Amino acid sequence: NMAVEIFQNHRKATGILNNRRQVMKQGQSEKRLFRIREGSAVVAQDINGVTIPLVMLRPGDFFGSLPFLNIGQEPHSAAVYATNNMKIHAVDTDKLTAEYDRLPAMLRNLIEHQATCISVTSLVIRNFIQ
Repeated sequence: NMAVEIFQNHRKATGILNNRRQVMKQGQSEKRLFRIREGSAVVAQDINGVTIPLVMLRPGDFFGSLPFLNIGQEPHSAAVYATNNMKIHAVDTDKLTAEYDRLPAMLRNLIEHQATCISVTSLVIRNFIQ
């Protein structure tokens, strides 16, 4: 989590969003899922008027809505800021959901546990900053 790293290293978050354009607004209802092909993005959250970077996304990473996970990391809870050269493509979420549903229960539980850990870490950061 980028915010934890910034806090632990006593770094300032200023400049991380420079030269980036907002491609998804916090609060925006987005039903699609995107995969980054080129460039990078930062997921950030506005807390009491301060934009807090949470994570850096690189080629191969995803942002948007995962229809089979609903644990507090929904796309409306943060904004996404992209480099000018970022190229993305939309993911077929129906196909992804079908693949997810075919996974053994143990792997689905691992995915859900990891997502919950990310969600809780972000919640702790938000509470700390407020």
